[in-house]
Amino acid sequence: MLKRFDSNNKLYKECLCLINKKKIKNLFIAGGTTTKDLIKILKKNNFKSNIKIFLTDERITKSEDNKNYKNFKILKFNKKIKLFNICNYTNNIDYYNKLLPNKPDFSIIGVGSDGHIASIFKDQIKINFSDKLLYTKKENENFLRISVTFDYILKSKQIILLFKNEKRYILIRKKSIVSDLIKKYKKKNLFKFIKKNKCT
Repeated sequence: MLKRFDSNNKLYKECLCLINKKKIKNLFIAGGTTTKDLIKILKKNNFKSNIKIFLTDERITKSEDNKNYKNFKILKFNKKIKLFNICNYTNNIDYYNKLLPNKPDFSIIGVGSDGHIASIFKDQIKINFSDKLLYTKKENENFLRISVTFDYILKSKQIILLFKNEKRYILIRKKSIVSDLIKKYKKKNLFKFIKKNKCT
């Protein structure tokens, strides 16, 4: 299902409607700029029941400004949310792996300019830690990333893909990680949302 929105606010309300309607217990959100405003909305939302929120991916670096968590930490102020920060477990990743549910209830994932999702890129160095987690490294970066795996995302009961603009949406017709995801995700409950931003 593809939906275009004339305002980001309407898009985020649609996301919240789906979350509350499904009464989900765990929510996975990708880092990056595409989901940044959604996180602010989630902070203010009065969830009907407690919810666990997991970051799909994180950069393993000492620079706090370069981490995805900098956008997520405001969620700690919502008492209905229990936030799981991957970075807190980099020295005990096996324990974090056990904290992850067998399958995500709901995943909200922004699509990068090259079609990547989470920290899963088409051409990358990657080391699988488990069926749920992997380490990745881009050639032009001097740090590692940790991410949920492609197959783990595919287990999600519901997926929302956020495209910043039409230019990113056409990546689904090219060879990219997001096009692979759409081909392999057989369930009907895949929502593709395009933000109001114009193509650049």
